[in-house]
Amino acid sequence: MRPPCRETFLPSLLLLCLPARLLAQNDDAALIARVQQAALQTALDTDTAKPFHLKLAVHLDAQHGRPAEDGTAELWWSSPASHRTAYDFPTYKTTFLDTPDGHFESPDARPVPYLIQYTLDHILHPISPHSFAESQNPVFQKRSFGKVNLECIALTPLPKNPRIVAAPITYCFDPGTTTLRIDFDLAGQDSVRQVLGSFRGISVPIKFDYSFTGKPVAHADVEKLSGQALPYSETADTVGLRAVPAAATHIAATVLAGSIIAKATPIYPYWAKQNHISGSVLLHAIIGTDGRIKNLELIGSPDESLTDAAMTAVRNWIYKPYLLDGAPTEVDSTITVNFNFGPAPR
Repeated sequence: MRPPCRETFLPSLLLLCLPARLLAQNDDAALIARVQQAALQTALDTDTAKPFHLKLAVHLDAQHGRPAEDGTAELWWSSPASHRTAYDFPTYKTTFLDTPDGHFESPDARPVPYLIQYTLDHILHPISPHSFAESQNPVFQKRSFGKVNLECIALTPLPKNPRIVAAPITYCFDPGTTTLRIDFDLAGQDSVRQVLGSFRGISVPIKFDYSFTGKPVAHADVEKLSGQALPYSETADTVGLRAVPAAATHIAATVLAGSIIAKATPIYPYWAKQNHISGSVLLHAIIGTDGRIKNLELIGSPDESLTDAAMTAVRNWIYKPYLLDGAPTEVDSTITVNFNFGPAPR
């Protein structure tokens, strides 16, 4: 991990080194409040945000037979109901537009690949409100990452289904502050805000790294971040786009797990067991209005045989349809399938 602050010449982005603040380390309410304050200090796309233009240069590492590639994700934000996102990668070129009149997208639009969307989301809002609004058992711990010492708070999401054992999400800060540096979960996802800047008082990562089970997966650099007083014209231009139903709603993995009604247990491959191969397979799923898996994408896996076993089982899972304003709605979320040498994978 690089030093917490370093010089940069990025226009419209000033480097940020927040002053240290002493915060309680053994008080549950104080720990959750610390994460909540960090969420406010890192979210660009809030209900009260003024118009801004963000452009990311994203590098995706080669993995699971997919070649490495470089591209951009660009966002023109006028309001929560009016924003345009354009993705330009060798294998993925799509534009999405949300306006008060509806949702529009490129004629041949496909769901945004998980790694690209994950990277953009972590620049815009790295801490989900669910992290502190529906959590329990905050745990404080001082940890070292190389020569960098951080203070970490692990929050365990409160699942809707009491039979679900939720995995904690850990947020790590510069000592005595709410300056977010790293977050990670037990599925093996690690997000590192390498170099920070400030935009309108919001802490923004100029350089961001994402890895899975210790292996680099994606890297992003903020090429542009600027604002203006009036809405962007791009957020009203529907030329070349088609009107379609709104995109899938993202829900937390713990919420998704609590709504499953039919679940086939993945079969642990004999070859993997014999060779002591274990670990987590992380999948991105889009679930249709009927509760069935509509699209399944591999994010990360320790072995191809575990990937095949996980995807074969999960494709047949059925969920209770997710209701938004009383109507069944498409949702997207992640699914983690754990393979170990103890109980059967869950």
